[in-house]
Amino acid sequence: MKRFIPVIALALLSPFIAEILFGATPLSRVSSLLPLTLLYGGGAVLIREMARRLGPGWYRIALFAAAYALIEEGLVMQTLFSPDLFGAAACGARMAGVNWVWTQALIGYHVIWSIMIPIALVEIFFPERRAEPWLAYPGRIFALACYLVGALGIGLTFRRVITPDFRAPAALMGATAVIVVGLVLSAALIRPAARAPSTAIPGGTTPNPWLAALTAFAAAIAWLQLFDLPQSLRHGVVVLVPVSAEAIMALGFIVLLRRWAALGRDWNDLHRLAVIAGAMLASTLYGVNALTTASPFDRIGQALCGIAVFAFLALRVRRIHAMNRASASR
Repeated sequence: MKRFIPVIALALLSPFIAEILFGATPLSRVSSLLPLTLLYGGGAVLIREMARRLGPGWYRIALFAAAYALIEEGLVMQTLFSPDLFGAAACGARMAGVNWVWTQALIGYHVIWSIMIPIALVEIFFPERRAEPWLAYPGRIFALACYLVGALGIGLTFRRVITPDFRAPAALMGATAVIVVGLVLSAALIRPAARAPSTAIPGGTTPNPWLAALTAFAAAIAWLQLFDLPQSLRHGVVVLVPVSAEAIMALGFIVLLRRWAALGRDWNDLHRLAVIAGAMLASTLYGVNALTTASPFDRIGQALCGIAVFAFLALRVRRIHAMNRASASR
């Protein structure tokens, strides 16, 4: 049973970070977490298993996570296409039946907060098992079954209860499915060129973890603003300004992270935790202010969950410091 602890942790962390800390599922509706846990948890576990069996690196996880986002929001819940669900269309740039700003914002959100952050956290919590797959064939089949049951349950709920009068056009559903297949095949087949130690980026130093956290916090806050653009920037050609700016910002942050973590640098779990904590703090604060219900119970509950999580991360930071000092004294 002990060998399944990382799997269970990942399956629970994904919906907790993406839904509870973000305020998308308030504590007053916590009963709805069961199908979400099957969907998020099963998806996150499957993505990690597929990616780690194919090799190291995060680009595969990002591609699989983008496919996951399109399946959940495009094929299962259809928020990418609905004109009134969750205010998705109000985010701006609705054209040809697609809520484009919402689509950009939500794909990025799922890639980072639903999949990559939970996987990175669990691999930091269990460093000795970071590079290895966690499940044999029966375990992967079980994770897939959980994911499919969650997707089916949520899909039926949306079609019969939440949006009984809306069905996305077959052309949009088909195009989404084709993109999903393309992303999965890209993740499975593309092999990046290995970087030799001699090609490490010269110059500069690894940043202080506080700087890494602050940078991640700023980038995350900027990305989340896609959900709440000023009215003057939501429609017409002008919407390309924030959409393009956010895409450039995200690309710049990825390049910066790769530079910081380049071969030959002293990049370690303290820096990884700092980046994760910065992004999680941004989503938690945004959720408390913008996405939870007006209920004091929900707002206070979400805030307390956030405090508990960051207290736990602080304990992990202390443990890493202690391990580093013990290693240096040998």
